[in-house]
Amino acid sequence: FGELHETLGSLESRISLRLDDGQADHVVEALLRTVARAKRAVEALRSNGEDERHVFEYIDGGFRRRADYRAHLRWEQDAADSVRRARQSYIEALEGSVVQLSRVARLTEKCEISEVFHVAAHRCSETLAFSRAKQIKHCRRQELLAKEEFGESMATTFRLKDLMDKGVVVKTNDQLLGGARDKSVVCFECQGGEFEAQVFLKGELLKEFTITREDLRSAETGRKNGVVSYADGLLWFNCFRLRCLLAHAAAEQ
Repeated sequence: FGELHETLGSLESRISLRLDDGQADHVVEALLRTVARAKRAVEALRSNGEDERHVFEYIDGGFRRRADYRAHLRWEQDAADSVRRARQSYIEALEGSVVQLSRVARLTEKCEISEVFHVAAHRCSETLAFSRAKQIKHCRRQELLAKEEFGESMATTFRLKDLMDKGVVVKTNDQLLGGARDKSVVCFECQGGEFEAQVFLKGELLKEFTITREDLRSAETGRKNGVVSYADGLLWFNCFRLRCLLAHAAAEQ
């Protein structure tokens, strides 16, 4: 303790001289106060008869704890950098997938094929699937135009039994038990981002209900894995599968 007290006293004197000469700022003043407190602490330890070895073990333990904490901070920084790199890599891969899927969407929209592929297929006596798909899409487009021209409904119809087999409809109430399910159909028609639905039993309208935009947004987020009822509890739908079904229905319409 004597050597430490002497060292602190010498340091205190040098700092005080700098202050007297006007060569110090507030940082040096704070350092002087810290040295003074350390000097008083050493004096208190000496007067209380503390064992020097125990004090230095405590100080050494403090340095070790600070070193461990510094290593922990460095590990956290490395982990954060790794997460940022992984996130950036994921974003780049996602952007690449979007570019590829956008190109696929453009190519499949009209099913146009380069003449080079037609020639190669003809040489090999092969029929390109895109040619058949183009014919189907053209026929489908003509059907839709005809329906619009004559004012026909463009609703998409599903058998209730098929919807239950696919897990879209989870359950029904007592009105649609047994053979009634086999004789029931559900029609969906997209109107301005919403879907008007009708339930028919043996050709007669049983219920009507609307699936709103808010319902569709909920099916993509909070209710994604949930079950929701429509038509006063007549039908209970799995939200995720209903959302997929309506997306296909909207694409066809």
